[in-house]
Amino acid sequence: MMSRFSALFGPPDTLKTLPTRCPVPFDYLPITNHGPEDVAIDADGQLIVGTENGNIVRINPQTRQQQVLANTGGRPLGIECLANGDLIVCDARLGILQVNPEQAQVKILADRFEGRHLRLCNNASVTQDGTIYFSQSTIRRPLEDFRQDLVDHLPTGRFFRLRPNQSTPELLKDHLAFANGVTLSPDESFVLVAESGRHQINRYWLKGPKQGQWEHFAHLEGVPDNLCTDESGLFWVAIASPQDWRLGLIKHLPTLVRIGLGHLQRRMDFPVIRQMHIQAFDQHGNVVHRLQWCDDDFHMPTGLRRKGNLLYISSLAESALMMLDLRSLDG
Repeated sequence: MMSRFSALFGPPDTLKTLPTRCPVPFDYLPITNHGPEDVAIDADGQLIVGTENGNIVRINPQTRQQQVLANTGGRPLGIECLANGDLIVCDARLGILQVNPEQAQVKILADRFEGRHLRLCNNASVTQDGTIYFSQSTIRRPLEDFRQDLVDHLPTGRFFRLRPNQSTPELLKDHLAFANGVTLSPDESFVLVAESGRHQINRYWLKGPKQGQWEHFAHLEGVPDNLCTDESGLFWVAIASPQDWRLGLIKHLPTLVRIGLGHLQRRMDFPVIRQMHIQAFDQHGNVVHRLQWCDDDFHMPTGLRRKGNLLYISSLAESALMMLDLRSLDG
């Protein structure tokens, strides 16, 4: 859930050497409304997205027909499909929701922690027993001011667990620099959590001798957004923006200077950096696939989901999904 962030200081020189065409076959799937931040796939192979007007939309990838299932009344970000057909939605304004698509019902599962509203819940992953692991990017600012939160670099992001039939989440980790994507390992022994402000992915162990431990999993040359686990056990990450070394310098400036720069960037119009960057990791944090190019028609990948040979990519900045054919990679 990023945007034109590195454009604060101009595009990195590395972008000049990137290819200007996607390295694998691709297509676009237009969305009726703007800003599908995440994409999920239900048991029937239908795509589920949430858009900036609050709609939860189901899309048939073959016929491209679209159906509005519900409206959260907020701003849906991460979406997960449950076995019973319901959806778990991280809503940036309302908290953690459960949506019944057949009846268009929206139920708030959790919206407060220690007396404070759970603003900017971002992404989640759900275990087989219904336990929800989810991220809260920041406690300081709403979605509209996320760039300012990143520039301020006063890490207040958090990672939670919400057990079935409970309304109060359990805090597992705090002081995260814009907590973002969340995904479980296939055996549910650990969960990965993207930390956008530190350009890294972390691992939290749920089982085994390291149960309850938090450790570094992978460092990224860019700003990670949502994560997903594919059918073969690979972990995919959408890298929404390139990393800029000048941002690293800002993090070492005094707090008041960083806050001032954060206010300054709100008043300026910066060029859009049209980079696409996708990576896949194995369970040890090794890069298995890397796709990186500059694209005039699609940019800022914020979510992704794989089904068979197709990788569906969503974007907070577009009104479409991008579909990549990965057969050449696997071959």
